Amino acid sequence: MAAKLPIQKYLQVNLFEELGFEHITAEQRVAFLESFLDVIQKKVMIRLLAEMSESDKDELETLTTNHPDDEVAVATFLQRAVPNFQAIAEEEIAQYKKQLIDRMKA
Repeated sequence: MAAKLPIQKYLQVNLFEELGFEHITAEQRVAFLESFLDVIQKKVMIRLLAEMSESDKDELETLTTNHPDDEVAVATFLQRAVPNFQAIAEEEIAQYKKQLIDRMKA
């Protein structure tokens, strides 16, 4: 059985320091963060969709089709449809941070 990931440890880790990126430019930081957030959004959405019923998936599709820019409505829906939404997001963030750190140290 695999050891449980220390989620809080990785949530608190400063990736810029851990990856040796303390001295990168502001533009490089923004690019890194945009890339990081893009990956996290995809990973979280995959997990959330796996947790949802077919009717919830249909409702989400309708919501995003009718209100594509309403991030608040989508977040509210996801929190209702997947009660452990926050835990899933934290797990995915921690796992991805660990993955990046492990790759850099390999």
